Order: sequence, then structure tokens, then C-alpha cells
Amino acid sequence: MAEPIFVACSATKAAWSTQFRAYARDHTTDLVVEVIVNVRSLLNPGHRSFDVLLVDDMMRLVSGADVAAAHDRQVHVIGLTDPAQGLGRHHLEELGADQIVAATVAPSELARLVRAVGPRNAQREPTRRPVARPAGPSAARRRGALTCFTPVSGGAGLSEALVAAGEALARRPCRVLVVEANEVAPVLAGRLRRASDTGLPWALAAAAQARAVFPDGLTGARADGVAPLGSFDVICGMPAPGGPAPVNPVDFAAMLTEALEVYDHVLVDTGPWLTGMAHSGRDRLGAARPALALAQRVLVFARATPDGATQLVEWRSAAHDNDLAAPVFAVLGRAGTDYERSHLAHMLEVNAGLAHGFAGVHFLPEDRRLAKVRWNAELVRAGPWLRAVRRLVAEVTGPLPAGLVPAAPTGPVVDVRPLLATAEVVAR
Repeated sequence: MAEPIFVACSATKAAWSTQFRAYARDHTTDLVVEVIVNVRSLLNPGHRSFDVLLVDDMMRLVSGADVAAAHDRQVHVIGLTDPAQGLGRHHLEELGADQIVAATVAPSELARLVRAVGPRNAQREPTRRPVARPAGPSAARRRGALTCFTPVSGGAGLSEALVAAGEALARRPCRVLVVEANEVAPVLAGRLRRASDTGLPWALAAAAQARAVFPDGLTGARADGVAPLGSFDVICGMPAPGGPAPVNPVDFAAMLTEALEVYDHVLVDTGPWLTGMAHSGRDRLGAARPALALAQRVLVFARATPDGATQLVEWRSAAHDNDLAAPVFAVLGRAGTDYERSHLAHMLEVNAGLAHGFAGVHFLPEDRRLAKVRWNAELVRAGPWLRAVRRLVAEVTGPLPAGLVPAAPTGPVVDVRPLLATAEVVAR
């Protein structure tokens, strides 16, 4: 049996990528096609070296240094250009592409070009170019505080609270960075009127190549001139069919470490803790683990219901068993009457236990303003919900409760896999 040809496709929303991958899957047996988002995935695949790299002029996730690294490994680079939407043939020439074809090329013709290259790396292991990373900063250089926003159930208003907290801190004034590392359903690009073609993968690619992430890695304004929302800096997740690409925890930790040298407050939406994706074997915990390891505070969001309180208790217990050192604050969204709040607070107090309870419990009330501002892509400017968020921000950025010690600047990475079975049982 002939050796397969391993093909790497740079992440893109362009139609050629979807069409070519579908063609290779349905009509070929000799082409193995994978989507990559950074040079680390190219240089260190889970199999032997790639033979061909496909890039286009519509996304900027691949740099000239990436193409040079590909050439170091004897990878043939084919560029696809779209005169209507792309940066042009000149952009691909500057990257160093070996061949340039139109993005409208038929999948069968693109497959023919790939086959012409052949499985060139099947019998040899070219010299690897190491991905250099500078020595990590010392604890003395760390000036910022990292707060994790983690949901254990949906519908609790985490995204709105994240935006409102970032705005409240930025107006103190402080230097604030909001990072959306939700590996399931990122929403902030649309919510904050930011560009959707750059974001977290772009920032992580810079971290993987030991380049400065800030300010170039920030998500900027849209190209249509619509003014972005928020007085803080932001790195938005990048929506993609089937969910965003998994986050590399090493690159993510490097990015957060650099952010803590630049910003007073770094607020991270870790997304829900999920199992590895069974169909691909890839880990969906790459963002949560390094963020929790660096966090000084953790806010865990749930709906203000008995089920939500149960999920919070299970989460807190499992996090304790996994040596999560940072103080944890329970946040129950869409809270109702005082009686309901008292009942839920009692559930948390009785079941969490003193040894590993919550540093505080906060309720965010129902507020019809939230639906309106989400619809209009605006910020919440007044009301009981915003006042509750500001109280939450004041507590989590103030002195810690007696007996609680902040997390070490570079603590051990928390393995949250044991939480998964519990979370799934509670969800059912």
C-alpha cells in the first residue's frame, strides 16, 4: 500500500478548505488532511511530518516565519488566492509559497497538485526547527491579577458579567484585558462589535513562535467602521464550524504570563470543563487548566436553581480534590426572591463544607435590561444587575477573606478530568 500524503490546511473560513477536505474524505484514500492553527501544530504533528501545507490570502494565521519553518522540514507550500476577498497574490509571494493557485480551483485539481508533490517526508525526518521561547518572567515581574470566569451551567449571564466587570475595572482606571477562551461557543466578537477574522488563534500563534503577543494579538475593530464596545482590551474566541480549535495549554499559559506583565487585571472566560473530543482524540481542557493554575480568584457561575447549587457544590468539591488553590466565589445568575436566595445560600453552606467552601456567594438578579443590550450590542449602564456586578467586582478585587491564601503565581496545572464524570451526572 502506497504511503499516504499528509496535508496541513491553515485554519480559514474560505470555501476551498471545506470543499477540499470533503473531497479528500469522500473520494480519496491517499490524502490525510488536517486543519492547523499555528506553527507548533505544523512542526510537531501527531504523526510523521506533513508533506504539503495549504494556505490562503484571506486569513493571517500563517507568517513568513511559519513558511520558512515549513521549508526547513521539507514541506511544500501551496498558496490559494482570492482576488475579490483576499490580500492578493503578492501577499502569498511574500510569505514564500512554492506554488500559487486560484482559491476557486476545483478540489480534484488541488488534489492533483498535492499528489504531484508526493509523500516527500515518508522516508526521512528532516531537521526540526525548535520553537524558541524566552525564559519565563520571574515572580517579581508579575504585576497583574488573573480572575477566571467559569460556568457550571448555562444561562447564568457569565458573558455579560465578564463584559461588565471588565468595563467597571477599566473605568477605575486600570489596564484590563478580557480573554475569551471558551472552546465551545465564543460570542464576544459579535457582542463587542469586534473583528471575527482574528482572535485567540492569532494570539496563540504569536506565543507559539515566542513573539510578543501584545498589542498585535488583540482583537481589533471591524473593517466596516462600526465602533467597538468596551474600554478594555480583548482577545475574542474565533467561532468556527464544529467549534473553535482546541487551545494548546503551553501557548495559552505563555500568553497569560505575558498578559500579567502588561495588565493590572486579566479576566478569562475558561468556558465549561468538557471531556476530550472522542471523535478526534483532542483535549478540550487546554484553556481551563493553565488559567486555573495562574488564577488569583475563580468565579464559578450557575443558574439560581437547586440544580445550579448542586452543580456548584460538586464542582467545588472536585476542584478541592484537585488542589485548586485560588479562592472560589459562587455566582448564581437570574436570582429571584429573597427566600429563594436564602435557600440556595443555605444549600451551598451546608453541602460545601468549611474545609473547601466558597470565599463568597453572590446573586445576580433578573434584569430586563440585559436582553435589550444584548439585542442592540450595547453595554449595561444602570440597574440592579449592574450594581450587583460592581459589588462582585469590589469584593473579588479587594482583600481576601481571613484564612484564604491567594494562588501561587505559577502553581501546578490543575487536572480537572475527575470533574467531568460528576458534571455529566449532574447535568443528566
